[in-house]
Amino acid sequence: MRCLILLAFHILTGSAASECLYNGKNDYVGFVKDAPQQLVEVLEKHLGNKLPKNNVFEQYSTVEDSRDFVYLSGENGLRIVKFEKVGPILGSGENMDYKTATTKIQSCKSLSSNGA
Repeated sequence: MRCLILLAFHILTGSAASECLYNGKNDYVGFVKDAPQQLVEVLEKHLGNKLPKNNVFEQYSTVEDSRDFVYLSGENGLRIVKFEKVGPILGSGENMDYKTATTKIQSCKSLSSNGA
């Protein structure tokens, strides 16, 4: 019984939750044709097809449990691919549906909430 009470306390206080931080200063939302070409190529390679130049391209960066992640989308809100960033290199991607990914990103603590 004591274990259940401690578990409930940790969940309610956020102690058991993973840490997720969102900066926003490296974000990009615009057309594929204007997006950072290196990121477009990484996403196209993962998806196995070229993205139409007039599609919306999105890039969001988070730090989750002390690991850097980059979320990329170029399919007009159909899905997002989550890549772990190791130094300057993006690792293998994980496909996520758009709503799940954006909910995850929005749940992160914003580092720029002070208006900076």
